[in-house]
Amino acid sequence: MTDENQSRLDKILAEIYDNISYEQFKQTHPGDMGLIDEFVSVMLDVLLSEGGVIRINGEVKSRELVQRQIMKLEYADLEYVLMQFKQQTERIQKKPQYILSMLYQSRLERNAHYTNWAQST
Repeated sequence: MTDENQSRLDKILAEIYDNISYEQFKQTHPGDMGLIDEFVSVMLDVLLSEGGVIRINGEVKSRELVQRQIMKLEYADLEYVLMQFKQQTERIQKKPQYILSMLYQSRLERNAHYTNWAQST
């Protein structure tokens, strides 16, 4: 890897860490850091992708659209994905694709989940 590529990787990784408040996860979910790191790895793969499209739930999405959605993720989104992932009782066959789908849809689902929860109490 060239110094330029390593610098780009480090910059993107730092931006992800900042967006999701990675240090806060270390304090609030220390036992889940391996899983959080898997989420970050999937996010990094998407952000470094140079292909024109990315598949989410079998649907073709533009790379730019998926990358924008991933860059919007913050602590609450990843915490929601973590909660949902840990509640999954069936074996996940294609874990990176499953995680990507959860990450991509997390903002919309999290908002809908909490709106529904607030209205039902």
